[in-house]
Amino acid sequence: MSENILYSEKFSSINCLLCYFDDYDSNGTDAGSIAKFIEENPSFTIQSAINQGKQLLTLQDFPYRQIGIISNRLPGIRPSLEHSEPTRENYYNWIKWIIEKLEKEAKRYGKL
Repeated sequence: MSENILYSEKFSSINCLLCYFDDYDSNGTDAGSIAKFIEENPSFTIQSAINQGKQLLTLQDFPYRQIGIISNRLPGIRPSLEHSEPTRENYYNWIKWIIEKLEKEAKRYGKL
């Protein structure tokens, strides 16, 4: 699978979400990035990001390097570590945490 998969229309919403992690207006925290994404996007985009994130996690050729480039972050693994090594496994776990947190917070905000 191409390393450029996250730039395809198929993953446009999760790509958009990952760009929020490169935005320091969210206090540079993962939770802040997720909250800002929820506040600034309609329910459809949020649900799409959740669905695309779940689909991303099923890919055999998980594009962890591309995730690092788009988000401009090392994977933050909650709650145990602030940041960790940029490995496939750590980015996978980070994306899994992001999707779970996004779904939980979007429900709390009334967007799902």
